[in-house]
Amino acid sequence: MTIKGLKKSIEIAGLTADEGVLTEAFNKLEGDEFERIGKDFFDKDKNSAALRDLEPLAKACGVHYYTAQLALVLADAAELEKVYVSKGYGEKFYVNLLNDVKVKREECFKRFGVIGTNDGSWYCGFFSLRRFAFDRLTFDAARRLQFGYDKFGADYKPGDEVVAVHISSGRPLLREDVIASLKEAYEFFNYKLVNGLLVVFCISWLIYEPYVKEIYSPESNLAKFAKLFDPIGEVMLPEYFHDAWRIFYKEDLSDPDSLPQDTSLQRKFIKWIKEGKPNGEGAGVLVFDGEKVLTERP
Repeated sequence: MTIKGLKKSIEIAGLTADEGVLTEAFNKLEGDEFERIGKDFFDKDKNSAALRDLEPLAKACGVHYYTAQLALVLADAAELEKVYVSKGYGEKFYVNLLNDVKVKREECFKRFGVIGTNDGSWYCGFFSLRRFAFDRLTFDAARRLQFGYDKFGADYKPGDEVVAVHISSGRPLLREDVIASLKEAYEFFNYKLVNGLLVVFCISWLIYEPYVKEIYSPESNLAKFAKLFDPIGEVMLPEYFHDAWRIFYKEDLSDPDSLPQDTSLQRKFIKWIKEGKPNGEGAGVLVFDGEKVLTERP
């Protein structure tokens, strides 16, 4: 890791306003231990421990742990670009990763008022080449199914691997952007195709069927996205909705009247909470043939 690499990533991520804070943090952290942590962050067997080791180092150096995580991710990202290029991936994954980093930085600042990221563990998959950002969607290279799936031409048994999808915030979830990311993933994960099909697994509050039916407007981007998936199950979270911060940038829902009501989605969720309806997550499968989503519902 180098200060030059950090500054390069800062510029590409569009975080130049944070350069002073991040370079100061890097300079305070710099040394053998920080260098070791940076190297271990690329090792799938060591990256979680590396993040844990970063916390006491940051404290000893007088750097907020979230700021230290962001400095680590940005500095290491410049090294990850070299890995991407060596494998013939080009620089697009590096740029897409930094776009994601910017979103996570903004989420952290809205929630905690700190320039940093509180979710460094999210990036472990990127640096161990198990997670890739395709512009609008992010995919994990391997997710083992706990069930069989034999619809829409797919033929998977329990334990078979599919790709898993994650959806970042920060931008509208436009259908055309989703399809473009699916097409990129179809080409990149061509070695995972079965019968010419890419099978994608998702578990998220975004595809929880009660929300799709009762909260989302039928023509909304959220409804269109959720209906790309064949629903296979759902989990109700009556006591703790851990994704509430994605909607309100706070997790405490005990006083609905204190929650922000700036968007129609926020207002609909507040009504939902006041009515005592359970929050939850949905699980779904998407089958894509390279051009068309076969699981898409009207």
